[in-house]
Amino acid sequence: MSLSSLYGSISFSDTDEESPEKRVSALMTENEHLRSEVASQNFGRMQDWEMAEGSERNPINPVNAVAAGLEPSVPTLTDKPPFSFELKSEMPRDAKSTRRQHSLDEPKVTLDISDAEVHRRTGFKTKDHLLTYIFVVCNGDTSEIMRRSTVLTWFEEWFAHFEYKWGRTLSREIDLPAEYGPNMICMRKIIDDKYSLEVSALDRWPTYVSHEEDCKLRKSKWDEKYGKFEDESLCGCVYYAMNCFKGGIFIQLCGWMGTAPLWPGAVSDTDYNKRAGYMKEQHRFAKDDLVMVNGVQSYRAFLNIYDKGYRAKLVAHREGEQLVLQPDFAESDRRFNRTQTLRSASVASDRGGNERAVNVAKRSWYLKRGFQPHSSAKRLNHAWMTWSFQSNFMYDPIL
Repeated sequence: MSLSSLYGSISFSDTDEESPEKRVSALMTENEHLRSEVASQNFGRMQDWEMAEGSERNPINPVNAVAAGLEPSVPTLTDKPPFSFELKSEMPRDAKSTRRQHSLDEPKVTLDISDAEVHRRTGFKTKDHLLTYIFVVCNGDTSEIMRRSTVLTWFEEWFAHFEYKWGRTLSREIDLPAEYGPNMICMRKIIDDKYSLEVSALDRWPTYVSHEEDCKLRKSKWDEKYGKFEDESLCGCVYYAMNCFKGGIFIQLCGWMGTAPLWPGAVSDTDYNKRAGYMKEQHRFAKDDLVMVNGVQSYRAFLNIYDKGYRAKLVAHREGEQLVLQPDFAESDRRFNRTQTLRSASVASDRGGNERAVNVAKRSWYLKRGFQPHSSAKRLNHAWMTWSFQSNFMYDPIL
């Protein structure tokens, strides 16, 4: 509806007897009426256009609406409030979810945490060691120590950083928000900020310890000087070119097997036969285990079968006149005679059974892996002595 069409519907006659003042007043009233109708139509078109655009434009200001003669829209209790106190996620995938107010949560870790829990989760021996390191990293600046990157407490942020770096109880980034609360971005910022402080401290500190400090802080054991390991080390074995233990293994013809105690690897085979004590034990056992010969119980000495190279005849003879059987040794290209060949073959057959006994004695994984750092030599010797005894009840005779 245009102004021209509205004005065209009004006519005046020359014969109208009304006064000019009344005519002017009527025209002004009609003009105001027409202006009001045009404003209403334009506002209606604007509202239709806003609805067509999905109501993305801001609604009209209530003050302007009142000035324009429009009724302002007052929200009811069922309408959505104009402001929300929930933090909306900025990530597209989280458009329908809200973030928790983790500042209201109780701290996950506090300064009351035990030393055992600190050691389990961060690797520091005690809580004091952890706090001392933080103090060193921040150069004693309490503002740096207590500076936070998230809503977590300063101790929580440091603890989360050390726990993630230690990587025993918390090894994945996805575990950080699950354990401490803030999202991945916030937790990564914590890690990066703490690393930045540590790198700065690393740059401040000297790379090496001075000679004076090294001498004062080192343990007294480093003041000792050592020569060749085979001369100085109790466990150094020249034959194996390594540190080891040596232990004797015996097996009788019925298949019963046993072991003698472990000795340091520096001991020679000859010294082991002299000093290990199994010769004396065999002598005592033989004196009690009398054998019936021609109707008379008499002492029968042990027959010890050794491989070539063992010098045990004198030791065996001194302990109850025990016997020793070893393969014959042929010098140069001298050939064995019949007796020597049979004796050497017999020893080789018996020694083959002894090698199988050695295999059984080392089947235990605890023994096979060897002596580990910080292990107990006493416990290893107990395992060595008892495993062979246990094997007699586990396996069939190997001879």
